[in-house]
Amino acid sequence: MAPNFSSETELMYVAHVQDYGWMNPVSGKHIAGTTGQSKRLEALKVVLPENLTTLGDIRIETHIQDIGWVEEVGNKDVAGTTGKSKSIEALKITLTGELSNQYDVIYRAHVQNIGWQRWQRNGSVAGTTGQSKRIEAVQVYLQLKSEKVPINEVDTTIFYKSHVQDIGWMSEVASSNISGTTGKSKRVEAIQVSLPEDMAMYGNVSVQAHVQDIGWLSPVSSGQTAGTTGQSKRLEGLKISLTGDLANYYDIYYRVHVGNIGWLGWTKNGNLAGSVGCNRRIEAFQIVVYAKNDSNAPKCSESTTTSVEYTMYTPTYYSQRDSRWAYSPTYGGYNLSSTGCVPTAIAMAVDGILHNGVTPVTMANYLYYNTSEFGTIKHGGSCLAVKLGAEHWGLKTEPITNGQVLADQLSKGRIVIMAVGPGDFTSRGYTHAIVMFQNSAGNTYVYDPWNAHNGWYNIASIWSQQSRNSYDLRGGHVGYAIYA
Repeated sequence: MAPNFSSETELMYVAHVQDYGWMNPVSGKHIAGTTGQSKRLEALKVVLPENLTTLGDIRIETHIQDIGWVEEVGNKDVAGTTGKSKSIEALKITLTGELSNQYDVIYRAHVQNIGWQRWQRNGSVAGTTGQSKRIEAVQVYLQLKSEKVPINEVDTTIFYKSHVQDIGWMSEVASSNISGTTGKSKRVEAIQVSLPEDMAMYGNVSVQAHVQDIGWLSPVSSGQTAGTTGQSKRLEGLKISLTGDLANYYDIYYRVHVGNIGWLGWTKNGNLAGSVGCNRRIEAFQIVVYAKNDSNAPKCSESTTTSVEYTMYTPTYYSQRDSRWAYSPTYGGYNLSSTGCVPTAIAMAVDGILHNGVTPVTMANYLYYNTSEFGTIKHGGSCLAVKLGAEHWGLKTEPITNGQVLADQLSKGRIVIMAVGPGDFTSRGYTHAIVMFQNSAGNTYVYDPWNAHNGWYNIASIWSQQSRNSYDLRGGHVGYAIYA
C-alpha cells in the first residue's frame, strides 16, 4: 500500500504486533500497535514522504528481548523481528543528512506496566532496557526545527519519580516536589528524570547514579532508569546535568535527603549530591530548572553541605597469636599472645591505611622503646598508645568521647580502636582492644586481635561495653579514630 500523505512532512509507520502480524499503516501521530491488550510490538517500519528522501534518511535502532540493541535500519526497512515472538523493549529514531538539519523526529512508546512515556526526539531512548518490559505501541512524527518554541520560552517543568525500598515505583512528581520518603528509613534504589517536550527540542538531561557495592553507573538520559531495581541496593549519590543548548540557557538544581543526616544543600549542573564511600542511603530528592542568573533559583552556598565524600579505610587483619610473633620477642616479661592486643590493633590500622608493612612487632617495638604506654608501667597497652602509635606514622587521630562520636567516625570511613571491658570480646577481670570499621545501619565490623570474635556488631552495644579501667584511660579517652 502506498502512503497517502496529508502533508509533505507526514510519516507513515506500521507495526507488527503479537497475534496480529502487520497492522494497517498510520500517520499523523496516530497509534501504531495496541494499548490495553498486553500485546508486544515485535517490529516497526517507518516510511518517509518521497519529497524528503533526497534530503536524508530515517534510521531506527531497536532493543530486542533476549538480544539487546541490534543494528539500525533505514527508511522502509523492518526494525525488530518477525516470527520469533520477541518484543521490542526500546528504540531510538534519528534523521540523517540535511533532513536532520531541517527537522526533528519525535516519538514515544507505550510500555508494559508503565503506559505512555514522555516524548523523545532525535536518538533519545524510548522504552526501557534491563527491565524486560515490552513496548506495545508507538507514535512518531516530524517537526520543522523552525516551529520550535524559542529556547528562552520553553516549559521548564521537569518530572521525576523514584523506586523505593518496600514500595517500588512511586508516582511521578513535578519540579521542586519531593520524590521518595522521609522519616521512614527507606532507601531510594532508582530514579527516572524526564524533560517536557519543549525542553527536549534543545537537549537532554544526564543522570548518573552511585549505587551501593557497584559505584558510579553510566549516565542515562530523559525517561531512563538511573540506579537498580530488584537488587536491594541503595542509591548513594547523584549527578544531574543538562546537555545541548539547554546547558547554555538553564541550570538544573537538585538536593537529596540522606539517611541519618537529613536534607543536604542544593547543588547544580553535574555536581555530586549525596555521598560516596560512607554507606549512606538517599531517601528522597528534589529537582528544579531555572534560567541562568535567575534570582529565584535555589542558593548553592559554599558554606552549605551538598555532599559527603570520605575514604573508607579497611584495616589489615593481624592476630596477636600469629606464630610469627606470638611468643617472641617479649616486652616487660610478657609476649604479644597474652598482652599484645593494643600494638596488634594499631598495626592493623596503620598498615590498612598506609600499606607500609607495619606489623604487630614493628608497633610493639616502637611503643615499648619510645613511650611508656606499652609493657612498662603495666603489662599490655593503654589507649594513649593508640594515639602515639598512629601519629608516629603520620596519621591523624580523633578521640572517641561518646557513642554518637563513635558512630559518626565510623560513618566517615575511619578506623576506630577502642578498649572494651567484659562482654562480647573479653571475660570478667580483663579488658581488650578491638578494631572497628564501617557503619552500616548502626552496625560495625570488628577485627578482634585475639582472632575469636570477628564480625558485625551493634555500635551502641559496643559503646556500652567500654572499658572503665584507669590504665586503659591514660590520656583521658577510651579509644581513637585513625585516618590519613
